[in-house]
Amino acid sequence: MENDYAEDVHGVRVVRWNPSADGGARVDNFGDLLGPLLTRRLVTSAAEHDARLPSLLTIGSIMQFAEPGDVVWGTGVNAKLKPRRLDPRRVFDVRAVRGPLTAVALESEGSSVPHCFGDPGVLLPALFPETVVMASPERKRHSVVVVPNVNDVGLDAAGEHVVRPTGEPWQVIEQLLAGELVVGTSLHAIITAEAYGVPARAVRSSTESPVKYVDYYEGTGRTDVVIAESVEEAIALGGVEAPDVRHRTALLDAFPSELWTGDPSPASIPVRSLATVVSELTERALTIRPGATRDSWREMARRIAVPVLRDRAMVLDDDELESVVVDVRRLDAAGMLQDVDERWNRTRELAKYRLGDSLRRSAILNVRGADSVLDRVQRAGEDGRLLVGGILQLPDGGLDAFTVSLLLANDQLLDRHPVDSVTWDEVQPTLGTVRWSAEVPLSEMRNGDWVLAVHIDGPGGPRDVVVRSAPTMTFPRWWHDGSPYRVDRTARGVAVIHKEIEAS
Repeated sequence: MENDYAEDVHGVRVVRWNPSADGGARVDNFGDLLGPLLTRRLVTSAAEHDARLPSLLTIGSIMQFAEPGDVVWGTGVNAKLKPRRLDPRRVFDVRAVRGPLTAVALESEGSSVPHCFGDPGVLLPALFPETVVMASPERKRHSVVVVPNVNDVGLDAAGEHVVRPTGEPWQVIEQLLAGELVVGTSLHAIITAEAYGVPARAVRSSTESPVKYVDYYEGTGRTDVVIAESVEEAIALGGVEAPDVRHRTALLDAFPSELWTGDPSPASIPVRSLATVVSELTERALTIRPGATRDSWREMARRIAVPVLRDRAMVLDDDELESVVVDVRRLDAAGMLQDVDERWNRTRELAKYRLGDSLRRSAILNVRGADSVLDRVQRAGEDGRLLVGGILQLPDGGLDAFTVSLLLANDQLLDRHPVDSVTWDEVQPTLGTVRWSAEVPLSEMRNGDWVLAVHIDGPGGPRDVVVRSAPTMTFPRWWHDGSPYRVDRTARGVAVIHKEIEAS
């Protein structure tokens, strides 16, 4: 059964894009029709009907149509679509993808992606050897053939022969192979030409993201390819260096024939950690030379790095979270994340205060928590008053709806003593932060260890928040009135004021 987005191939639903306009004729973009065509050549017998069979996605930038559990063989992401939230339920059975940019996109949601790249269109001459004659020298009719993307109406062809990409696939393929050089914005014209050994070069599209072109080029072993800005430039540059054809065998071997045969599926490789994925993404985005390749990796960084923090932070352990935050800061410092997500601006500002892990995680997830950090200490003078200060973040900005007090307490927060000389100032409502400073009278402390804590009473009820300190904040012992004191931190980061127990 055929519809706008799928065809039945011997009992398995093969996804492809071929909508009709207002119930009229279908688009019939030749590249989008190749997936079912190739699949029919590879499959010789029908699968037993099973409503639970997953769908197969092959050729095209059609990952947006995939459902959890679907099988992916050579598909790519469509980066011109609006970014969406990362959903860990969208995990697929991936056998191959178009290239490394699609790989990081799928890995960011938790899919296991093998290092098997390539658009299945590269297999056309191997699967249909009778068509190789179409690219023979005696069939050449044009020095240059221009093939626009189906959405690029009016591509300036500079007087060259233009082949429209819509129609019966073999007719379009025969026309484009009649050129000695193929250029244009149709990615599948480029892929098809190169598959048959015809030189080709992509032209930057006015409607398509460069991601899919770079994804294909990198998936076939070519980095930093120049995508021409015009047909004239493409002709002047000539064809891109020929692709590495060794990947074709691996791509063919990865075809999921067991969907029809019922054989066991191959074992999947381990899922890469999100921190590793974001690290690779960051390195590529920051180190590639200017051009379409860098534009593409930066676009994927915009689409993946911050959403990993926003949507998947809860599955990261502390080390992974720290790694991802560091990489996102690097991308942000390079100007790649401006206006990506308004919540990131708040997270970035809160990060300046070196707040604890729980608050940082809450800020990243845009969940307003409560936490406090100690960021300055001046050891007590002769008056015995220790000067301390820090930042408090309230659950919902500002002091208006809350009463807060600073306490000295034991580690169970049971024996508590209010610190009277506290000032609350530098309120920043948009961040929900308040700076505090206090004088702790050492003479009023009894022997033992005392933690600093903030008592908060507001709409959510009363709660106590222990004050954390930065890992580098340690102080030597000092003496007052014959007793030794020091400020330190516990292994969990809690700020502690010690009055060492005097020998009896």
